Amino acid sequence: MSPDATAIPELKLGDLDSDGIVDVADLGILGANYNLTGVTFSEGDLNGDGSVDLADLGVLGANWTGGQAIGNGSALVPEPATLSLLTMSLLVVGRRWPGYLAVHISLKNHRMG
Repeated sequence: MSPDATAIPELKLGDLDSDGIVDVADLGILGANYNLTGVTFSEGDLNGDGSVDLADLGVLGANWTGGQAIGNGSALVPEPATLSLLTMSLLVVGRRWPGYLAVHISLKNHRMG
């Protein structure tokens, strides 16, 4: 394998774990050190002021790439478990909503009448 065949990830500001993407792993590092002082870049100090604060969170957010690899133009796709949870939640809310409305209207009419 030639040296040119090895891909070196492009580092981005906010990429605290140096994996080439700014994602939830980097947010976790920043969150674990939030409001601390005397920290380094790899601990979440993205603006070099020696502390991890809202300004650093802004830098991370401005450079967010999520689950996309560098150069990958594909859209972010939620995990199947997330989709399942969302679907079940919507079904539960949908089934309870008509009953809620009937009770609410009944109580409102009872109070007025």
